[in-house]
Amino acid sequence: MLQAIRTTSSSSDGNELTFDLQTEVLNMLQHMMLAQAQEAFFFKAYNDGMKESSIARIAAQCVEFYGEVEKQIQSINFKVSNS
Repeated sequence: MLQAIRTTSSSSDGNELTFDLQTEVLNMLQHMMLAQAQEAFFFKAYNDGMKESSIARIAAQCVEFYGEVEKQIQSINFKVSNS
């Protein structure tokens, strides 16, 4: 879905994109959704009583995904235009 938005917004009529449709923001949102999905899987695994080693691997992946989101947030240009 975000790929379709990214493609559609990049082939627009040349008007400046709104902040939420910038490529960097869409990439960050894509990674955030992946991190949230992994977090939901972590809670399911924990509640279902999976082995601690498996839960630890899932938790480590959550940390990695959220770390990527943090990097992307820090790299986004939050400059607001005066329109």
